[in-house]
Amino acid sequence: MILFGGSNGVSDIVSAGGIVEDGNGNGNILLVKAHDDGWVNPGGITEVGENLIDGVIREIKEESGIDATFSHLICIVSNTAIHKWYDGITDVPTKVMFDFVCKAVGGELLLLMKRANAGGFQRKMFWSCLLYLQSACVMKLI
Repeated sequence: MILFGGSNGVSDIVSAGGIVEDGNGNGNILLVKAHDDGWVNPGGITEVGENLIDGVIREIKEESGIDATFSHLICIVSNTAIHKWYDGITDVPTKVMFDFVCKAVGGELLLLMKRANAGGFQRKMFWSCLLYLQSACVMKLI
């Protein structure tokens, strides 16, 4: 269980996410089903003492069943807005998210988890959506 603030002194969250390209060169990007039924790249909060690369590789495996290798850092984003954790009660502190491009090298897609589904998404469409979202974020900040 992850606790924020209070006696454990956690004031910020560091997370790592992977934009995982398929190992076959088919142009697919791995996405997993999120808690809100949307589709996201696999990733999550790094564990205490865990470096970012180990964290993203672990998160990809845990959430999708896919073994991946790290390629390069693609994005650093910070969320400074206060919002509620999945329990609807706990305030979530500042979150810094590091996203990496990774390549699938093995494993099997998990289809039995609560998150249930992982699948491919055409790379061209993914990058178009990502650029649109980045543009929307930039527009909102201006």
